[in-house]
Amino acid sequence: MHMKNNVYRTSLGGLLSAFSIAIMLFGSLIPFATYVVPVISSITIVYFCIEYSKKHALTVYIVIGLLSMFFVPDKEIAFMFVFIFGPYPMLKSIYEVGRAKVICWIMKLTTFNLQVLLSYFLLLKVFISPVLVMEFSGYGSAMIAVILVVANLTFIIYDNALTKLISIYLLRIRPRLFKKR
Repeated sequence: MHMKNNVYRTSLGGLLSAFSIAIMLFGSLIPFATYVVPVISSITIVYFCIEYSKKHALTVYIVIGLLSMFFVPDKEIAFMFVFIFGPYPMLKSIYEVGRAKVICWIMKLTTFNLQVLLSYFLLLKVFISPVLVMEFSGYGSAMIAVILVVANLTFIIYDNALTKLISIYLLRIRPRLFKKR
């Protein structure tokens, strides 16, 4: 039985990873999908956190992250997954255990801002995405600050939506998927 579970988990991880990569590839064709597609792909990580473990979720995250860096043409999408939305479900599950809400939110927002700064630093200074360099060169400090504020507000909405999605899965979907026959 144990071997069967490992085969099933590995197969499911591969299938959902391939689906996540396909979504990111498709998202490369749609300009406004830069942030939506990595969020959708992160649902795979959420599922593995809930049904298996953070260790298994980490493995799936690494697979999707590596494949996205190699195969997704829009590197901003790949970076959004690798640095922000891919690891976030695992971080969320760690941050929310036994902590006061205020401390939890400080940790979440600090991590988010560091992840955003790191990913854009790498995209602009190390991997040098010409499209992003040109886009950001037209922004002043005030515009970048506004973008960061909007990003934080969007992140708060994302976190709340993810919490609701997890609740819906646990309370409504999961019992139907795994009901005793």
